[in-house]
Amino acid sequence: MTDYIRNLIDSNAIDSIVEICKQMKIDELQRVKKDLIQELRDTDEKKHRNTIAIVLSDLQCNEALDVLVDLINNPKYRNCRGTLIYALQELNSEKVIKNIIHVLFDGNLEVKCNMYDLLLEKFSSMSEDEKLECIDIIAKEKERIEEEWELLEDVENNIFGREMIN
Repeated sequence: MTDYIRNLIDSNAIDSIVEICKQMKIDELQRVKKDLIQELRDTDEKKHRNTIAIVLSDLQCNEALDVLVDLINNPKYRNCRGTLIYALQELNSEKVIKNIIHVLFDGNLEVKCNMYDLLLEKFSSMSEDEKLECIDIIAKEKERIEEEWELLEDVENNIFGREMIN
């Protein structure tokens, strides 16, 4: 990756990076994509990671899918997954959605909204098996949440001695 592109990453100049990449010869572009994916995997700088994720998304670099999923599932990045999920919208991410759908239950609001948007965008093009897996994951989580809710109502009513406040 050129120093110029590294400087553009530092500046969060996504559009400029994408334009430069679109003008590259195929071999050079493949090398830059490979370098960007490696940098995405290795960097601990949130700003860089987000910029690179969006650049790879805008370049429709499906080779970045596994790294994005690994980062989304890495507990170290639990509080900074929103942009990574957003980046999946421009990629062929239908096959990996089942691996990250859990963020609907354990993510912050941005993460949950981005996952909702990703599902809205990709669900119709998923295979029937993938759809069924996602539906099953959601059903099991709803059941778990309902059990927790019942326990909390019991605590409130039987231990605290009051009806739930509406």
